[in-house]
Amino acid sequence: MKDLGISDRARVMIEKGTNRHSFELGQVSKYSWVDKGGSFLLAEVNSAILLAQLENFIHIQRIRRQIIDTYKGSLSYHIRDGWSILEGTEKAAHMFGLLAPNQLERFNLLNFLNEQGIKAVSHYEDLATSAAGLKYGRIIQKCEVSKEFSLRIVRIPLFVEMKEWQITQALEKICHFMRSKI
Repeated sequence: MKDLGISDRARVMIEKGTNRHSFELGQVSKYSWVDKGGSFLLAEVNSAILLAQLENFIHIQRIRRQIIDTYKGSLSYHIRDGWSILEGTEKAAHMFGLLAPNQLERFNLLNFLNEQGIKAVSHYEDLATSAAGLKYGRIIQKCEVSKEFSLRIVRIPLFVEMKEWQITQALEKICHFMRSKI
């Protein structure tokens, strides 16, 4: 399979490692397994859930953006030196994050929020230093910004079903943390 182009190889992988596409084009008399592949199709129930989400995409995004706007509006007055609101997430509306001044402050905020029942996380990982990055990657240039970012980000809860009280509670706890560190 080394002689195939990248798109042809991808097609083989999607077709469970077979040359089915070549068979359908009449290039081979039967199809067989020729490379690595897998079954990447969604199960019907997962497809139905995805369809429902796609049909409600605009509504879902509007709610998520409203939560982001609420977070930004409230926290912009309470962010203290060294902390910042992560910018550029509004369009996708997939997350809301804060950037701590350093790893220790991130750790402190995460612990405080989780002790208060607010599920904040920091799961972003610098790809170059991740297990897969180290195993498969080839570092051409160090990504110090990405590495530093991975040590400082705090993701604040953001999901469509959030109730007003959950948003308020998260904001109150974050603001309390910020005030207590002054």
